[in-house]
Amino acid sequence: MLFAAAVDGGLIEKNPCDQVSRKHLPRVPKVEERVLDETEAKRLIEASQGTRLHSFIVLALYTGARKGELLALTWLRIDLGAGA
Repeated sequence: MLFAAAVDGGLIEKNPCDQVSRKHLPRVPKVEERVLDETEAKRLIEASQGTRLHSFIVLALYTGARKGELLALTWLRIDLGAGA
């Protein structure tokens, strides 16, 4: 959609995505996600006590953030005083 808009706006001559067909794209297997129930989440938190992953596990469970979101966090982006 972005490249089509660039073509329409005269920014590029042709859409580079027009040359890509679905048969050339890699197939990604579908994985059924499983969510922990409350008891399982509590057991995981307890089991992680004293490990270096405890804070990460607690953050993941309480925020529902995805792995990529959690791994991209840096201390520079966290303002504990503002609660953000």
